[in-house]
Amino acid sequence: MRSTLACNWINYRMIEEDGYGRFGVRMVRALARAGVRVTPSLSQLLADLPGDLLRMTGLDFSRLTISLMPPHELRPVPGRQWLYTMYEATRLRK
Repeated sequence: MRSTLACNWINYRMIEEDGYGRFGVRMVRALARAGVRVTPSLSQLLADLPGDLLRMTGLDFSRLTISLMPPHELRPVPGRQWLYTMYEATRLRK
């Protein structure tokens, strides 16, 4: 049976030297292996696109979009969007 699960994945970076990059590349591959139809993209490519050009990227905004990046880099996209982020520190802020 073919999976009907699908999502867009927007990553901050996709390079091994970056935590977001490593995690994002591995998550996209893992989701694809699990049968999810994933459309990956980079946040830098989408940041300044007007809405009509954004629709030409191949991302399907009727699906969930998961954005993996620092919160200050998040840009809204049409449809549902989840932010997946991380925080590194030796203690929590008050």
